[in-house]
Amino acid sequence: MTATAVAAAMIAGPAWGQCMYDVAELAHWDCPFGQVVVPLAVNDEGVVAGYHGACYGIELYACMWPEPDELVTLDFPSPFIDARARDINSQGLVVGYVVRSDEEPSHVAFTYDGSEYVYLPTLPDAYLTEAHAVNDKGTIAGASTGSVLPLRAVVWRYGVMQDLGQDLPTLFSEAFDLNEREEIVGCMGDIGSAYDGRAFIWHEGEVTDLGVIPGGYTAEATAINNRGEVVGKGRVETGHGRGWKMHPFRWADGTMTDLTVGTQWTSGRAWDINDLGQIVGNAVHDGTAVGFLWQHGKFHDLNDLTPSDELYITDAYGMNNLGQIVAKRGRGILLTPVDRPQGDVDCDCKVGVTDLVFLLSEWLKTDSLADLNKDGIVDVLDLLIVLGDWSQSKDTGV
Repeated sequence: MTATAVAAAMIAGPAWGQCMYDVAELAHWDCPFGQVVVPLAVNDEGVVAGYHGACYGIELYACMWPEPDELVTLDFPSPFIDARARDINSQGLVVGYVVRSDEEPSHVAFTYDGSEYVYLPTLPDAYLTEAHAVNDKGTIAGASTGSVLPLRAVVWRYGVMQDLGQDLPTLFSEAFDLNEREEIVGCMGDIGSAYDGRAFIWHEGEVTDLGVIPGGYTAEATAINNRGEVVGKGRVETGHGRGWKMHPFRWADGTMTDLTVGTQWTSGRAWDINDLGQIVGNAVHDGTAVGFLWQHGKFHDLNDLTPSDELYITDAYGMNNLGQIVAKRGRGILLTPVDRPQGDVDCDCKVGVTDLVFLLSEWLKTDSLADLNKDGIVDVLDLLIVLGDWSQSKDTGV
């Protein structure tokens, strides 16, 4: 038995609770008929990236929100009809794609650092290239396809593109996320993601095939955290000739788990996971879709964790290591946990066994979320903070 397990077993106390959240509606244009506002990512500084629909017309605009009440629209140097910011790192580098109306190739990946737009290189003869994720080193993951080559997962380092499809054993592939170790996740197959897609991890030329969701026939990895845990979605047949449903999954330590098993949820998608192991996405029960938070083996409907509103939270797209979540409730919103004790390492607003286990697993690390006093190392001073807050945190009743 490890020292971590012994320490956890020796101390009795509440295993988990769950945070309640403040809700901030993201700034938007005052359109008479409403419009699409989709926040897709939030960095550890609380800056949000996503896209915003036009008041009139079909155009979509890549946006960022430095604060919930501050909307910044990315104005590209070329005319465009569709632009979407897909991710933002801690330095504020935004990545995504733009569909230009007067240049070829029209569908290109971009970066924006707050002052300069850069269009990223493409595969030869490519007509579609997208950037999906960026880490704090500035490495970018995405996909590119042309009239000859099928869709291929790609990575950009220092502005140079690398075709990951050369290492993957299938005809097509797409990369959706990466972590600070530059482990890249996505989907690969020979026919298409809807038919034979399998989740994968790529790292420096080595490929780990994660397979398909248990009981299903596809899997698409959408996110990976810095602990190597992966989430995504996979298709599962409903039986009796009724087609299929999408189910969310989590992969860790070599095992993929369907998160809906043993729950009331009949379908859903997992979009993101932070370094605390918290997962967000959407789930469906009795035909109603809600945004969810999954932690410690349990689903939480985000509508139960936020002040009541006439509109439902229908999806949750991304989250950061502070526990902030970007979601959709009519328009885009930012959720921020409240009443969180200092000793709450895992951001569930309770201090107990799970916080101690996490802290001990990070012992003596110099860059860790368990460094509660921010002195650059996880040590006895951080342990004293956890023990001082033990069992004194607010019980949300959830």
